[in-house]
Amino acid sequence: MNSQAVFRFALQQKSAAASPFIFQFWNVLNDVFVRLFWRLLILNSAELTKLFILFLFFVLVVYFRNFIKSKEEKLAFKIIIIWLGMGVISFGLYHGVIYDYYFGSLFAVPFILCAIMLFTLWKYAKTTKVLAIMIFIAICYQFFIKSPLRLTPNNLLANTREIAEFIYKEKGEKPYNFALIAGQNSDHAYRYFLELWGSPPVIIENPTVDPERKTVTDQLVVVCEEKICQPEGHPLWEIAGFGRAQITSQSPVVTAQVFRLIKYNKEK
Repeated sequence: MNSQAVFRFALQQKSAAASPFIFQFWNVLNDVFVRLFWRLLILNSAELTKLFILFLFFVLVVYFRNFIKSKEEKLAFKIIIIWLGMGVISFGLYHGVIYDYYFGSLFAVPFILCAIMLFTLWKYAKTTKVLAIMIFIAICYQFFIKSPLRLTPNNLLANTREIAEFIYKEKGEKPYNFALIAGQNSDHAYRYFLELWGSPPVIIENPTVDPERKTVTDQLVVVCEEKICQPEGHPLWEIAGFGRAQITSQSPVVTAQVFRLIKYNKEK
């Protein structure tokens, strides 16, 4: 069934007309080809990448004519070009959104071709040696200024530990339930530190498993990592399973808000 689905997907077209499909196919090839070199080598601009690609293939023609000595080298060079060509053309059959990580099978090609280009410039003439050095330095400089190692770390581990320490002190000696309101994060890191310190939160079980509701304690600690925090009445199971509650304290701790809730009291 998967093979049939792939076959149908590869042959389907968004439009019955031939010309729109041809234009769409060409636009996808152009976009993929430029982005492949842009994201990996140039890193600066798409327009500069287009100029680089034109110069690259001009040098590759010189390499093919003047520097390939054996049939094995010629075959290896052809394999690299086929690798690039077939990989890029295959994206023309794909009708969905093409993300950068889809290029994983082609990541090595731009670097190999760039290395061949630098080798050709270095061997061609004395004047082109200077050009090879300049291109190499420019690429290395781009890698340096765009390196993720130069970005400020988010201190996620330290922040999580500090928030967990606050929870450890806030909940006191009594048992407690725990919940995390976050868009993409998980509560496992907080639970890890709390369990490591010998004070894990009580997990609220489903009423069918716990009909007497013994897993619901007298207090609920909620960590909110979002900009707008409204734990009361939140649909998250760890909060909804606790039942109707009211906030007794709210404290900002580094990048989050920590709430302590108890059972709702009508008299207050």
